Amino acid sequence: MGLFSKNGRNDGEVPFDVNALEEEVMSALPKHSRNLDPIDYAPTPRVAKAPTAEDIGKVTAEAIKLSHEVAAEALTKLGTELAERVHQIELLKIDADETLKACLDLAEKYREKGRLDGAAVIETARLNAEAKLMIDEMRKRLEA
Repeated sequence: MGLFSKNGRNDGEVPFDVNALEEEVMSALPKHSRNLDPIDYAPTPRVAKAPTAEDIGKVTAEAIKLSHEVAAEALTKLGTELAERVHQIELLKIDADETLKACLDLAEKYREKGRLDGAAVIETARLNAEAKLMIDEMRKRLEA
């Protein structure tokens, strides 16, 4: 029969016959796929027999609610992971601050040690020069 009357127009009769559509679909299916097990998310028999706008609205609302809940759970999980990473970053920052302070303190100790060692070398060089002068003076006296 199809969706329309034989002349192709809708003459006040219901244009959609669910039973006729089911027969057309079943006849179009290969024979081996006619005895398939039902799928988990198939609508309840009440909805399958007589879907109303209210039934479709309820199913749609449930699907939307479920998809939003799944998204909210994913976002919550992401937020928890983000909070953990922020915590790890804070711990690394504390450790980095302590390490930086230790490096700066050590650098200052090296500077001070360099100043002291430099002053010691200058003093040693001065004493060596003074000792050389004394030695040269003593050699002159001994030669004379």
